[in-house]
Amino acid sequence: LGPGPVAAVVTLAIAGLTYGIDGTLRRVPWLAWLTVAVAFLLHFFAMAAAGMALEGVWPAVTAGVCALFVALAWLLRRSWLGDLYGMPLRWAGLGLMVLPLVAAVAMLAFVDWAVLLAVTFAVAGLTYLGDGALRRVVWLVYAGFGALVVVIWGVLMALEVREPQAYVFPAGLALLGIGWNERRLGRSLYYQGCMVPGMALLMGSAFIQSLGPSKWPYALLLTVESAVAVAWGVRRHLKRCVQVGGVALLANAIAQLGPAFVELSGWIQIGLIGALLLGSGMVALFKREELLAARQRLATEWGQWGP
Repeated sequence: LGPGPVAAVVTLAIAGLTYGIDGTLRRVPWLAWLTVAVAFLLHFFAMAAAGMALEGVWPAVTAGVCALFVALAWLLRRSWLGDLYGMPLRWAGLGLMVLPLVAAVAMLAFVDWAVLLAVTFAVAGLTYLGDGALRRVVWLVYAGFGALVVVIWGVLMALEVREPQAYVFPAGLALLGIGWNERRLGRSLYYQGCMVPGMALLMGSAFIQSLGPSKWPYALLLTVESAVAVAWGVRRHLKRCVQVGGVALLANAIAQLGPAFVELSGWIQIGLIGALLLGSGMVALFKREELLAARQRLATEWGQWGP
């Protein structure tokens, strides 16, 4: 070990203790923030002093330090130390957690360390989930679930899973879960902003894959997903579920049956189209009043549905 990192660790430790003791005795808030900042810097020099063993895993270690800050803020909340150090510890832990997360993603891009990505995001996800649940902060809970989705991706990459649906499902279900919770909280705009992209992600990915060589499993998956969306929307009186599911069903039918229809003989195509038009015209002619009444009833009921 070189003297540089060790000297830095000793210097920062002495500085941190000095600031901490002085800030604690005099109850000075900015000294509490400075003490937390020095403690955070200290762990980097401590890793350097420990040698090369921690070089490749520092994002996970840094995430653990941030999690420790958040945990200390919660444990000290009922004491006078919590009044002084609670906010610096908590916000430093939550905010500085971004640093190891970005580093883990960057290292994945250049070194392909999927396990490091999973471990780092797991620490962050559990930290955000725990703090959000204990303090009843919804956006922190959402951030925690988002981090856990990345954990699943990291595990899948480490296992060399190549199926796109394995990566789409966790993200899509997380968006649907967040959207449903926002609807429960009465926030319609946020509900639609999560629910619609979640359904579009699930059904859109299945639709794109249904156009490929091995299309039938994905076409069946899209049929099930869209049918569930329509059924759920009808049961819960939700317009967006019915609309997105209906569009997906129609697009799937056109994509799967369209090529077969084009390959039919021209006379058969004309006959099928003519029969469809004739049947529609006969129904409209003889059931006009019933159709108008049903249309009015459906329009009235549809207007009473939620988004």
